[in-house]
Amino acid sequence: MDREIAEKIYCSIPHKRRAEWVRLLTSYPELTSTFLDSLLRGYTFARTNVISEVITALDDGTNPDSMTLFIRPEFSESQIHEIRLGLKTLSESDVKLYAKVEIPDWRMKIIRELLESGIETEKVEIYLNFNHNAYCLKEVELAIRHNLDVKQIKYIAKPEYSGQQMKEIRLAFENGLSFKQVHFFAKAMFEPKEMRVLRETLEAGDIDLDLFEMVARLCFDAMQMKEIIDGIKLGFNKEQLSKFALPNLSIFQMQLIKQALLKGYNDEIITLISNPTIPLVRINLIYNAIFLYNMSAEKIEFIASNVFVEEDKMEILVDAMNFGVSLNDVKLISKYDIETLKSVVNAIKCGITLSSIFEVEEMHLDIIDYINAEIGKKLRNLLYNY
Repeated sequence: MDREIAEKIYCSIPHKRRAEWVRLLTSYPELTSTFLDSLLRGYTFARTNVISEVITALDDGTNPDSMTLFIRPEFSESQIHEIRLGLKTLSESDVKLYAKVEIPDWRMKIIRELLESGIETEKVEIYLNFNHNAYCLKEVELAIRHNLDVKQIKYIAKPEYSGQQMKEIRLAFENGLSFKQVHFFAKAMFEPKEMRVLRETLEAGDIDLDLFEMVARLCFDAMQMKEIIDGIKLGFNKEQLSKFALPNLSIFQMQLIKQALLKGYNDEIITLISNPTIPLVRINLIYNAIFLYNMSAEKIEFIASNVFVEEDKMEILVDAMNFGVSLNDVKLISKYDIETLKSVVNAIKCGITLSSIFEVEEMHLDIIDYINAEIGKKLRNLLYNY
């Protein structure tokens, strides 16, 4: 060994580490001065474990010339470890793909494992050249590991996508969707939950892509998309879908319009329900009238069109119609204030006729007092008979 190199080694290393150098020099006397000088510089200025990695590499049969890939002071111990492991199983050209200072150790490990798994270099290079956060990189890695083709992987590995968006696109390809189908929802402006709704719908199959275009629009959120998809599954044509596939409608309005279409309600009622300014309370009243009470189109129209009747009063009127009060009678009693209206509806439920109430009104008597008295009589009769 060159005396100058020997002196450098002696002066540069801690006493407790000299045994490793002795083993190296005695076990591999053929090592060149150039190699040892490079090793010493890496050992001195980088990490003390370099020598251990070198000895392990030599024991594994690694060519000393190849070890110049990692005997460099700028590499961390963990980076050196990944390069050394790669030289054990991969070609030097493969290891050179990731033996770069700017690649962190955890990415080196993934690239090494992909290459060791027999993944073609072109796919690995997509991962190597894709600079994004760990979540996005994980999706590209999974796309490679799950055997997607190069075109599919490149489609996923775009910087404008978030990790969750990339996941939805990856799952779509893995589940057999075509590029044409994926293109419907592979848009960076979609939220992941919207992409998921569209993906799962396409995966389920049996949906007309021309109609599906009405769903896959950026103006809809995930809940609205589900309502439109439900309409397609119900068999609505494009014209019918256009009546509720509108971004300014709430999901409740969409549901109401779908039900109105199924029940054959006229366009006038649908237009009333479609009013984007209609209060949520009124929407709920219409919802209950259609879904719970199965009311006629005329009654639905009354609820939707009489916006001048405050919601509290309309709720009482809906209750009256559900009890069986005719629409004509409901229109007559809608003039009363809320407290009187409550008493009138209770009176009807107790068997007091509207005609008698109207007679009391004509005599300018207090309606509530009359109703309370009549209900009191009925209760006394019931108790007496009991």
